[in-house]
Amino acid sequence: MSDFIGTKLTMNLGERSYDIIVKRGSLENLYQFARLDRRVAVVTDSGVPAQYAQMVADQCKDAKIITVPQGEGSKSFKILETVLRQMLEFNMGRGDLVIAVGGGVVGASRAVTDAGWMTADHQVGQTGKTVHPKIYVALGISGAIQHTAGMQDSECIIAVNKNESAPIFGVADYGIVGDLFKVVPELIKQVEAAKAAQ
Repeated sequence: MSDFIGTKLTMNLGERSYDIIVKRGSLENLYQFARLDRRVAVVTDSGVPAQYAQMVADQCKDAKIITVPQGEGSKSFKILETVLRQMLEFNMGRGDLVIAVGGGVVGASRAVTDAGWMTADHQVGQTGKTVHPKIYVALGISGAIQHTAGMQDSECIIAVNKNESAPIFGVADYGIVGDLFKVVPELIKQVEAAKAAQ
């Protein structure tokens, strides 16, 4: 792991310490981070595309994918009991491994769902879902009240819009005035350069 470029967070819990690894391409190369020659429970939620959990399971000698409901509904003792029961039925022991596969979720404005580009269950706003992510990236979102009602309580809002007077900038923590098709590729380059420099 000497060429590791990414983020490794260590949860210091004495003998029960473990690492959380965030790295581009890590799903395809899990062998770099963990022994996969044991039972592996791949825990994911219904909002994460199934192929990501399957990609992890395919690399393991013996894996079981456990899918929980997306969102606040999954934060209950009933869901925890379900996950633990499935792990017991899989005969998992202390030496086995649990891999959590999560990820960001793509939301949409009503115009996008009305056009059929995304399904209505992705719509954010008064007639859609209310979300509270740590980071909400609004690309080309004007910021109409119908949309901002569903995302304004996000911890950090980053907006990109070519209209400098777009209402989205009124709720954004960070705003970039520009064409998203030019700004986003540049942002990706900058993030990748910053990661490479670590």
